[in-house]
Amino acid sequence: MTNVTKSVEINAPPDKVFAFLLDREKMNEATKGFSKYEYITSGPVAVGTRMHYVTGSGRSKMEFDSEVLEFVRNEKFVSHTVGDSRFKGTASITLEPTAKGTRLNYLMEYKLPYSVLGKLIDKVTIHKKMEEGISNNVENIKKALET
Repeated sequence: MTNVTKSVEINAPPDKVFAFLLDREKMNEATKGFSKYEYITSGPVAVGTRMHYVTGSGRSKMEFDSEVLEFVRNEKFVSHTVGDSRFKGTASITLEPTAKGTRLNYLMEYKLPYSVLGKLIDKVTIHKKMEEGISNNVENIKKALET
């Protein structure tokens, strides 16, 4: 598994940050250009909720479904890929209260179904794009919540 991590402190309380993360429209606007998702199950978000993601662009574009594995309101949200997507990964977002608001910790663990050459390409290209996209997304979430 390959890991990408990013943390940022947001000047907003955990409940406001968590509500933003669950709001599909706000998140799609904040992550515009890198990822977009929609809920494919109905009802409130909980363990078992499924989402469909489109991430990247051009030849790097991926589509996959994910399912919520852990859900602790205002604290933690963990999902993993399901179905027959070539991309396999687990995304974990944890929120920690701070003196200024909330520390958002994002961890993406992923595995691509490639040979040795593919693993080299991952290290040189895909991993860097994932880091850049996740970093931009987290910074955009911070910016949206602080304005």
